[in-house]
Amino acid sequence: MQDRVYTLSDIARVIGAECPSNAVSAKAFQLLIDSRTLTDPENSIFFALKTAFNDGHDYIPELISKGVKVFVCNQAYSLNTGNSVVLLKVADPLNALQELAAFHRQHFKIPLIGITGSNGKTIVKEWLNQLLSNHYRICANPKSFNSQIGVPLSVWQLNADHTLGIFEAGISMAGEMARLEKIIQPELGILTHLGSAHNEGFDNPEEKLNEKLKLFIHCKMVFSFHYEAIPKNSPTNVHTFGFKDPLADLNITDVVRDTAGTNINGHYQNKAIAFRIPFTDDASIENACLCCLVLLYLGVYNSDYFPVLRPVSMRMELKKGIHGCILVNDSYSNDLNALSTALSFLHQQAIHAKKTVILSDIEESGLPAHILYHQVRNLLTEKKINRLIAIGPAYASQRSFFEDRFECHFYADTSACLHDFGQLKFQDESILIKGARKFEFEKITRKLEQESHGTVLEINLSAAGKNLNVIKSRLPSGMKIMAMVKAFAYGSGSYEIAKLLQNKVDYLAVAYADEGVALRKSGIQTPIMVMNTREESFDQLLLHKLEPVVFSLNQLRSVISTFGGIPVRIHIEIDTGMHRLGFTEDDLKELTTLLLQNESLTVATVFSHLSASDDAQFDDFSKQQSDGFRTIALAIEKALGYHIVKHIGNTAAALRFSQEAMDMVRLGIGLYGIDPTGQFKNLLEPVFTLKTNVSQIKTIQANESVGYSRKSIASEARRIAVLALGYADGLNRALSNGKGGFYIRGQYAPIAGNVCMDMCMVDVTQINCEEGDEAILFGKDHPISDIAKQLDTIPYEILTSISQRVKRVYVSE
Repeated sequence: MQDRVYTLSDIARVIGAECPSNAVSAKAFQLLIDSRTLTDPENSIFFALKTAFNDGHDYIPELISKGVKVFVCNQAYSLNTGNSVVLLKVADPLNALQELAAFHRQHFKIPLIGITGSNGKTIVKEWLNQLLSNHYRICANPKSFNSQIGVPLSVWQLNADHTLGIFEAGISMAGEMARLEKIIQPELGILTHLGSAHNEGFDNPEEKLNEKLKLFIHCKMVFSFHYEAIPKNSPTNVHTFGFKDPLADLNITDVVRDTAGTNINGHYQNKAIAFRIPFTDDASIENACLCCLVLLYLGVYNSDYFPVLRPVSMRMELKKGIHGCILVNDSYSNDLNALSTALSFLHQQAIHAKKTVILSDIEESGLPAHILYHQVRNLLTEKKINRLIAIGPAYASQRSFFEDRFECHFYADTSACLHDFGQLKFQDESILIKGARKFEFEKITRKLEQESHGTVLEINLSAAGKNLNVIKSRLPSGMKIMAMVKAFAYGSGSYEIAKLLQNKVDYLAVAYADEGVALRKSGIQTPIMVMNTREESFDQLLLHKLEPVVFSLNQLRSVISTFGGIPVRIHIEIDTGMHRLGFTEDDLKELTTLLLQNESLTVATVFSHLSASDDAQFDDFSKQQSDGFRTIALAIEKALGYHIVKHIGNTAAALRFSQEAMDMVRLGIGLYGIDPTGQFKNLLEPVFTLKTNVSQIKTIQANESVGYSRKSIASEARRIAVLALGYADGLNRALSNGKGGFYIRGQYAPIAGNVCMDMCMVDVTQINCEEGDEAILFGKDHPISDIAKQLDTIPYEILTSISQRVKRVYVSE
């Protein structure tokens, strides 16, 4: 909340409303436009905005009942409210919202950066926020709040602590940018990549560009890609970057991509610059160069900032649906590029042969309808879509493009689709839900989601992919990778992780044959090593082309006896000091003799386990293990007369001494963003978020207790929130009575009393929260390693303890 206080007289004067006699004293008001986001009724001003789909005036009675006392409404609105409620009547509540934000902006004499363009606004804003956070206290739009409504709400957040503002501005038609410029009043401007979005709102691309440039009319400097066409009447102070362009202020001379990122070199004011980003796509490179140009101009450039840039979350979610379906939910936006990306994700994750897409009209392409929907048809055909459920009048008018290729269902709007929902008969199919936000596809998603309680383990597949690339970048060229997906992939879901990794790693490893069988039945073709095999599962190994680990002479004899000359690939496990499973050096002669006598057995790999590769104090022992393993592995290879892949390194070894990794490394917990060494945590991105919801909030009095056994007795009145997460879900009971806690609205809420089977209670006395709020146990900003320390255990145990009844939701950015 902004910390400047205003009286209602001040606000009424600014927005052109009559100040009522019952005006209250000065407050730091919150601006409210959505009744569902109400948090502080006493200090809120509700703006009754009217849109094509809703009218805020309809919610005024409800908000009055909840304690809101100040409303900005249309002059024609009337309601008998009594003396306790203030109605500020104006001609246009949206214009009033914008005027108030512009008035607020004038109180801050700090530099503001205004960002506009067709693509990349949110990414550039978020990256600048990351890159400049060491030098400034920044206020910026949340997410992509860049509209006529989002910008004033964002600027209202400015307070006396901020030293820099970064605000993006999006427009869809002529006349809009001047209003946003008045609110932001930027000192510096950024023009991102120009594309076709919103072309339909302008007569031609030049008109759209000129409209965007109105954001910069009072800027002292504008930053842009050199090849963007900037008219002569634009600001003369333009700072540019270009690729191999000596006329640009920042001349990028060299761009070198590898599997984990991109190295960028160039010159700025006759000085060489070089930095690395953890991305390889063209858009990210262009956006990073634009950010670099801004940092150079501000005098705060540091090449060390760029390697830790994080992806900007515009996420797709993968969920289990009704009747055996898999759902990909991507309702953030709908354009051709976003549709192509979502279809690729559906194709990658599709567990079922039948694929269905539920699509809304694409409204901002700038293309004629017959060209646009011809391209949509081609995308659906390319990804082998079976069924199209199309919502919106544009699809209906272009239905001839689709009816001869797909099973089709056309609906005028979402309500019509929901009315016909029972006739669509969803069963064992992979479904993409892709629509612009105005179509309210969340109603369809709710219908399709599998029933479960509100506790969710969120798995960020993009982060897992990034972690794989980060670790790869630290390995010698040509090093093979085996990914551990045993134990339900550390609780994340074996199939989904295997599907992500199958074309990026050389091997997958599971603990038992049935895990490998399940992956094969789901279509995973990557070679799979089974670490624990019993004789009764040998037929399944053969049937599904699974490769067993052999760790003893008796087991080897059993394999030989069972397969009787049938070609089988096996993996030999060596004990080099772990003293768990494995052959010892004393077994070497008999081992090689048996292998030579049975040429149908091919040794695919020889491996061992490092006992303490995560701890520097045991590095001498790790070196001893590696040397001993190398001696034994080479002896086996020499005896058999062919090359064998050798591996001993795990995640810790791959990060700390990859030169000892030999031919392949086995990656487990590191893929999931957990650094067992504690030295590289800034390189890896957490994959897991375990969260639930507040089911109920109640107040207890002094001497009242919480939970079983009365372990928590209040010394004074306390507010207690009940959460839908208990020890049957995997919440360790040892976290009871304040040892552990959750984060609600960013604040820590300690567990009160004993953890119950299906729920727990937390103390929210100091937190302004409501029923339904999200409560996070661990996640990106709250490391699971902290909980592991509290429990004197390791993250592996916490993850693998999470019950299968907890819904897994997979997200991709």
